[in-house]
Amino acid sequence: MEADWARLLSENWPTLTLVAALLFGIYVCVRFLVLTFDSVSRALGPVGKFIRSRRAISKAEADGLRRQVGYLDGQVRSLLYRDECYFAYMLADQEWHHRHELLAAANGWTFEPHLPFLAFRDRWMRERGLEKELELWR
Repeated sequence: MEADWARLLSENWPTLTLVAALLFGIYVCVRFLVLTFDSVSRALGPVGKFIRSRRAISKAEADGLRRQVGYLDGQVRSLLYRDECYFAYMLADQEWHHRHELLAAANGWTFEPHLPFLAFRDRWMRERGLEKELELWR
């Protein structure tokens, strides 16, 4: 019996492969149409309902994910603006300290040397093992 199946499969494998490919293609097309159009889903009755119930995510889940992505997009945008503002302030503050050091040198005052922000940032990142993150700044 097994020999008959093996012989049948070995002799007819091109036909069987074609039939399997056609069945798979029909399944993919029907699934696409059912998930895309409500009318096709209703026309197929229980098969359409079954395919719709098995879709990866429901419309409500997709809407929820869209809301979350919109919220996170706003959060990331505000963090980017905050970071940009913080960095601009640090550069302006560094300029102020530099002018202050020049004024102090002109008047003979001695101050502890100011650590520029970029040097502080580099040291801070390296101390925490964040060299990869430091590459984003360059």
